[in-house]
Amino acid sequence: MSSNFTSLKKRSQFLNLRKKGKSVKSKFFIFNFSENSIISPEKISRIGITVSKKNGNAVKRNYIRRVIKALVTQNKTSMPVGLDIEIIPRTTFLEFRVADIQNDLLNFQNSALK
Repeated sequence: MSSNFTSLKKRSQFLNLRKKGKSVKSKFFIFNFSENSIISPEKISRIGITVSKKNGNAVKRNYIRRVIKALVTQNKTSMPVGLDIEIIPRTTFLEFRVADIQNDLLNFQNSALK
């Protein structure tokens, strides 16, 4: 992740995000997000990626994680800041091109900023 991003690591962070945050569903992802409580001069977003076993074996799940991390770092300038974001890919993720998936991620970025 880039300098403006850190990772959500603990289970309690993910559960708190799901409990208190908003959820947006798209064609390839489910996004859970809420404002974070990090006190810092520059706003920092925390991003967590959850890939279910339904998406495939460990090799496929790690590939999905790598693709999502790459898309987030490529589009870091347009990512919303000051949020905790959980990205959950749907099981149809591997059936489509990366360009389609990137457009879906950009649509989330635009809707989260509203």
